[in-house]
Amino acid sequence: MTNGVNKTFLQKMQAIDRRVIFLFIGLAVALPLLFHVVFTEKITPIVGAIYDRIENLPEGSKVLISFDYSPSTVPEIQPMVDAVIRHGATKKVKIYIMGLWATGQNIADETINRILKPEFPDYQYGEDFVNLGYKSGNQGLINVILTDMKKMYTTDVHGTAIDSIPMMVPIRNLKNFDLILSFGGGFPGMKEWVLFAGDPGRIPVAGGVTAVSASLWAMWPIS
Repeated sequence: MTNGVNKTFLQKMQAIDRRVIFLFIGLAVALPLLFHVVFTEKITPIVGAIYDRIENLPEGSKVLISFDYSPSTVPEIQPMVDAVIRHGATKKVKIYIMGLWATGQNIADETINRILKPEFPDYQYGEDFVNLGYKSGNQGLINVILTDMKKMYTTDVHGTAIDSIPMMVPIRNLKNFDLILSFGGGFPGMKEWVLFAGDPGRIPVAGGVTAVSASLWAMWPIS
C-alpha cells in the first residue's frame, strides 16, 4: 500500500507542468527583491577572531597568503580571499603570496590584477606585495621553508631573484611572518599549515575553507 501511495505521489510530481515550476522559482526570486527582504548576518567567533587579528596588525606587518584551491572552488573561496586582501592592504601590511596548489598561481595573478592593482595603486610590487608562485612538495615544502624559505624560493613568479626584491630581504623562514593565511578546500591546505608551520613554529595560522572541509578549519594563535 505504502509503495503504491509513494508511486502515485511521484507520478503526480513528475506530471507537473514545468511552467508551474518556473513560476514558483520566479516568485521565490522576485518576492524578496520586491519586498526588500533582508537576512541578518551574524559574525561567528572564528571569523571575528581573524578580523581582529588582521585589524590589530601594525603597519608593515608581514602576512603570507597561500592560494591552495582550484577554479572549481573559486565561487566559495574567492570572496574570503578578496576580503582578507582588501583588509590587509587597508592596514598597510606587507602581503606575500604563494600557493601549494598549481592552480593557485593563476588565481593569485588574477586576484592581484583585480584587487590590489586597481584598488590600491599605491601598493608597489616588491615593496608592499610579492607573488612567489607555486612550488610542489605539499607539506614537505612547508617543512622546508619553516627553517629556510630561500632554499625553495630563489625567484618570484616572474623570475626575479629573491634577494633583489626589497620586501624579501628580511625573510629567512616562516617564523618571520606575523600571520599565515591559507585558503582552500583540500589537501594540502589549512590542516597542513597548522601541523607543519603553526604548531612547530608557533606562528599564527588562519584562513578559510570550503563548507565540506569546515571541520578542518582552525586558528592557531601564539600563546
